[in-house]
Amino acid sequence: MANNHNLSNVVRFEFVRTIRKKSFWIAALGLPLLLLGIVGLVYASDKAASKQADNQKNAKFSLEYTDHSGLINQKYAVALKARSIANETTGISDVKQGRVDAYAIYPQDPSKQSIQVYGKNINFFANNQYGAVAIELLKSSLSSSIKDPKAVAILQTAPNITTTAYDKGHVAAGLNAIIPLLIPLAILYVVIVFLGNQMLTSTTEEKENRVTEMILTTLDPRTLIVGKIISTFMAGALQILTLLVPMIIVYIFFRAQLNIPNIDLSHLSFSLWPTLTSLGLLVGGFIIFTGALVSVGAIMPTAKEAGQYFSVAIIAMLAPLYTIGTIVADPSQMIVKVFSYFPLSTPVTMLMRNAFGSLTPIEAIIGLVELFVFGFALINLAVILFRGGSLAYGRRLDIRRALKKQA
Repeated sequence: MANNHNLSNVVRFEFVRTIRKKSFWIAALGLPLLLLGIVGLVYASDKAASKQADNQKNAKFSLEYTDHSGLINQKYAVALKARSIANETTGISDVKQGRVDAYAIYPQDPSKQSIQVYGKNINFFANNQYGAVAIELLKSSLSSSIKDPKAVAILQTAPNITTTAYDKGHVAAGLNAIIPLLIPLAILYVVIVFLGNQMLTSTTEEKENRVTEMILTTLDPRTLIVGKIISTFMAGALQILTLLVPMIIVYIFFRAQLNIPNIDLSHLSFSLWPTLTSLGLLVGGFIIFTGALVSVGAIMPTAKEAGQYFSVAIIAMLAPLYTIGTIVADPSQMIVKVFSYFPLSTPVTMLMRNAFGSLTPIEAIIGLVELFVFGFALINLAVILFRGGSLAYGRRLDIRRALKKQA
């Protein structure tokens, strides 16, 4: 009976002590509230995006076309304000020079041959509107000559569309330019997922082991924090290598045996400034997440309590992925602006926008400055908090007191 009584006392004591901590409720309620906020923003954004999509359906852009099939009805072309021209070279040149938004070439038999569409580059997904309008013009024209067997075949099977987009007179690289710019995003995700918890708990280990006093007699807190960050980054690089090296070995030596498809990297396109922007966002993202996680770890007395905040950091980082459709298709939406300039979601949002071509140079500069300024400020804060909380065994650091003491 005594053992049962002691067990109930321990259970009651631990439970009450846990639920009385502010950190418990912050961790317990923070994640659901954050998710609810994201859902609300996504809902509002989807409604706005839907309205924007409806408006775009009625949007007009200048169109020229060359009809080798003889199927295009002038009545429908006039309704779309599309102009027929005979020379293909002239049509392509008009798009390159920006005199028209799009140009379509209808082959002799669209049921078997692709319709060539050339257009002014907007972004990877929005460029599809040119092909959609070209098909709509063809189908509308065929409605007046449905007895034509060729027309019936086209209506039953949608013709193929090959779209070429031009950006400042040059062919836009499309997916071949997007893939390299998404690699830094993948690296940031791997580093944070693999090393985030280690960043969070790195400053609590000494406090739990009660060896902080001895460490601080020989090391400046700033040196210790920066050393931890560098070592964490090196550990992350090692973990990435341990993943990549086996994959590369398997691909090189066992590709035939495992029926792994050949990966041709020769078509990938690397542009200088977008690539530098992605690398800058990667470094800035690493700095700001490291500063935030190390600061939280400096406040908390134990690794267990610090670990409760890791999921919140991961959700904040990955939240933009829930709105990737809006980010890619309509970056003017308010939710995209919020994610672009909220420090913890800035890296992922701007990396995606940079990859898909919707990030302007001014926005990139603002984002990079924000990441590095806030990142280094957070690291400096982590040093101050670690110095103030290094001897705070068994209790959470009072942030205001630590900052006043430092001032």
